[in-house]
Amino acid sequence: MGKKKKTSVGEDAGPSKADAIRGYWEKLGNDARPKDIVNALKAEGIVVSPAQVSTLRPGRKTKKKVGRRKGTVAASTAGRKVSRKSSGVEVPVSALLAAKKFSEEVGSVEKAKAVLDALSAFGMK
Repeated sequence: MGKKKKTSVGEDAGPSKADAIRGYWEKLGNDARPKDIVNALKAEGIVVSPAQVSTLRPGRKTKKKVGRRKGTVAASTAGRKVSRKSSGVEVPVSALLAAKKFSEEVGSVEKAKAVLDALSAFGMK
């Protein structure tokens, strides 16, 4: 009988798990470990996970969402040009994908560079 169950919407079955967690954060302080709060709630018959407790930590800073910058590979679609080289050369995404496939075929980026250097030694561009 010690456990409180929430039966249906609208019925008051006592405080929610989130309310109980927030209450313990207030009681124990922000320096308390989630494990301590989980154990204290378990003694009252409320089962929560440490992740639930951590999510409700007061003063918890959330990460700022960083928007994608124009011109990055992640923001590009096939066909757009990308300028991410230090030389400022714009390279189409399709060329980057072809270079990736070529480097996988020869074994590594270093080997691909060596093949391209050998090719340029013969005067090919």
